[in-house]
Amino acid sequence: MLRKKGCAKLKRGVECWNRWRDKNLTEKLDLSGINLCNQQLKGVNFRGLNLRGANLVKANLKNANLDGADLSYANLSKAQLTGASLVGANLSGAILVKANYHNADLIGSCLAMADLTRANLRIVNFSYADLSDANFSGADLDGADFKSANLTRANFFTANLAHSCFIDANLTCASLEKANLERANLERANLSEANLTKSNGFHASFVMSDFQDAILELANLQHANLSKASLVNIYAIEADLQRANLSGANLSEADLSGASLNRANLMSAKLIATQVFKTNFQGCNLTGATLDKLGLDELTVFDNVICKYLYIGKKQKSDSPTGSNYLSAVELKNIIDQVAGNLDIVLNRETNWGIALLTLQKLQRKYSATQMYIKEIKGLKTGDLIIKLFVSSNINRKAFMKLFWNKYESLLNLPCQAQNNLYPSIFAPQSNLIEINQTVSNQIR
Repeated sequence: MLRKKGCAKLKRGVECWNRWRDKNLTEKLDLSGINLCNQQLKGVNFRGLNLRGANLVKANLKNANLDGADLSYANLSKAQLTGASLVGANLSGAILVKANYHNADLIGSCLAMADLTRANLRIVNFSYADLSDANFSGADLDGADFKSANLTRANFFTANLAHSCFIDANLTCASLEKANLERANLERANLSEANLTKSNGFHASFVMSDFQDAILELANLQHANLSKASLVNIYAIEADLQRANLSGANLSEADLSGASLNRANLMSAKLIATQVFKTNFQGCNLTGATLDKLGLDELTVFDNVICKYLYIGKKQKSDSPTGSNYLSAVELKNIIDQVAGNLDIVLNRETNWGIALLTLQKLQRKYSATQMYIKEIKGLKTGDLIIKLFVSSNINRKAFMKLFWNKYESLLNLPCQAQNNLYPSIFAPQSNLIEINQTVSNQIR
């Protein structure tokens, strides 16, 4: 009965509806599934209403009050929501294709799995909203505010996010491929496992953001601020990081092959087990950076690098041997060569150490003594062994390790008699390799 009366009031216009609604605010009005397609509802008060599954296609809801309303699975395609208030509204599963939300307020709203493809969402406030799995592909979000929003697995493919705010937002596994993030603020955002392939982050701020395992292939991050960001294990092939601020950033195990870091600030950054094949470090500042186990080749460029001192590994500080203000090109090259060839293989008690060393002998034939050899074998208190290898800088370390363990497994799976025939005289299966360290090292070299 109440629903029928409410519908009658709506038909008489927004003013009539709002007067009636003000007098019946305590009534729980159910308008789920209602058809308001193409309706003029400017300034309407739908606060707290059940509009689940409603048809609001092309409806004019400018400046409407939809605070706390249930609009889940409603169809708002091409709806006009400029200046509307949807604080705490439920829009999960709603269809908002090409809707106009310009300057709307959606603080704390739920848009999980909502479809906002090509929607106009300029200057919209999404602070603290649940936008997990939402589709924003092609949407215009210039100046939008996503502070502390949940954007897990959200899709921003080709979306315009210029000048937007993502401070403390959760963008885990989000797709930002080809998105425009120019001058956006993503400080302390969680971008782990996010896809930023070919995105434009020119002058964007990513201070203290977490990019672990993210994809930044061919991304434009010129002049971006990534200071103190976690970039562990990122895939940033051919990314453009010219003049980017990476001071204090952690780039351990990152793949920066072919990337440009021309004049970038890498002061106090960590580059441990980082792949920098064909990477351009020309003119960058490496003062105080930590370098170890770099994967580089003859095409890696370190011309005109500014550097007063470096940390080798986790603790050792390398000062300029000449005592000058900056390391010379020759001194820097010597240090780079020092950190470019270290690779550790850990053999635990379950590993057949004899076959592991035999595997290295076979790899020696593939790479030659100038490209790979044992530097040292160390025993640990745990009973494990560490084989410290020199591996030439033009060898991809991840590929080398994969090849090592594949060959080890293939030899290990041979019949016992065949294994015995393969062992060199010093490789008895139960040999104490600590005692034969020098013999083994000499033979493999």
